Amino acid sequence: MKSQTVKDFIMTVRDVSELLNRSRRSVYHVMRRYPDFPEPMTRGRGNMMLWLKADMLAWYEIHKDELMRDLQQCGRYIDQK
Repeated sequence: MKSQTVKDFIMTVRDVSELLNRSRRSVYHVMRRYPDFPEPMTRGRGNMMLWLKADMLAWYEIHKDELMRDLQQCGRYIDQK
């Protein structure tokens, strides 16, 4: 049985950018664009912003199709298969 670590419960800016398939700068744009974007647990510089993983994954499930369309319209979608 795998023991859980903090990383199993939180996400950094890097983690969120990978989830959203966007650059760090684009993550900040998404944060401003979506009023229901989860508030970070902490606000600092760079990777110091931390989100609860469950909150971020739940938000992503709601918005993933719209986020994908945005990437396709900008010509920046890369199939990660």
